[in-house]
Amino acid sequence: MVCLFWWILAIMLSFGGMPQDIKIDPWGEVRYVADMMANGLHLVDPVRLVTIGFLPTGKGTHGLYPTRDATAMYGILR
Repeated sequence: MVCLFWWILAIMLSFGGMPQDIKIDPWGEVRYVADMMANGLHLVDPVRLVTIGFLPTGKGTHGLYPTRDATAMYGILR
């Protein structure tokens, strides 16, 4: 739980947004962060805690849900 707190704090400070959900890719190489204020999905390097990409998804990106086979992920809008 403490680790998640520091993740959210670091993301809020670096992006200035409002992160809502964090998911890890199956290989542990990328963290996907749904950001409601940025209206998209940040791709974050878990070691350096820097943004390596951004996917605009629409207004109010709120949640992330992977498919059962982990081949796709859905971004839920508020």
